[in-house]
Amino acid sequence: MKKIILLITLIISTHLFAQEHNNPYVYPVDRETTSTVTKASFYQEFFSVINLYYPELLNFRIQVLPIPEWEQAYLTAYTAQVGDIMKLGFWGGMARVPGMNDEAVTLITCHEVGHLLGGAPYIAIDHPMYEDVSSEGQADYFATKECLKRVWKNSDLKEVHDLPIALDKICKKRSHTSYDLRLCQKVMKGIEGFRHVMELLKKESGMLNYNDHAHEVVTETIYNAYPSNQCRFDTLVAGLFDEPRPKCWFVE
Repeated sequence: MKKIILLITLIISTHLFAQEHNNPYVYPVDRETTSTVTKASFYQEFFSVINLYYPELLNFRIQVLPIPEWEQAYLTAYTAQVGDIMKLGFWGGMARVPGMNDEAVTLITCHEVGHLLGGAPYIAIDHPMYEDVSSEGQADYFATKECLKRVWKNSDLKEVHDLPIALDKICKKRSHTSYDLRLCQKVMKGIEGFRHVMELLKKESGMLNYNDHAHEVVTETIYNAYPSNQCRFDTLVAGLFDEPRPKCWFVE
């Protein structure tokens, strides 16, 4: 009987292991990946943003509790009110998505901070937990317009040589100084890493085309949902170059 129980346990464990290591939405620590994010860099990039914005986060309407969890296998980064605490979390599974990099971890953390500090437009759901929480589009805009520039302001930025050609062309065409070029390339490297997460989590929104832009024009600001993947790319680029928020999600 003991042998049968052990055999059943082994079969179940093997099945669960196979499920976990083939599920595109689950990335345990021991799963093979092309992500270049390590446990050390995950925490370093996360707290480089949190520590910089700590004084502002202290002034949020309720306590903000940063919770990075490298061991968590699932794909999520979030801001969520639980009781009288606003949790700002990031799970390691998202950092381990193939194609992810350290710059993308910084960008995603900036996006989550942007939900709390990004300003209007806010999520328009009539519930206390969404009070003063910026919309998804605004959190993206804040990430590149404000947050990444602030995080990397005093960094020794190096020229990036492994960008997709289309992203490199954008930087070289639109940067006016060598510093602007290096900053643009670092931001674009983060966007390229983040692209793999966007396309995985929102497949119905399609693949990003770095040589194109979103063609949709909204008649009402998108308050309570994610814009399309292409629109999110446009928003991140607009923030980087201090341009107006794109009409694919925002109405003046």
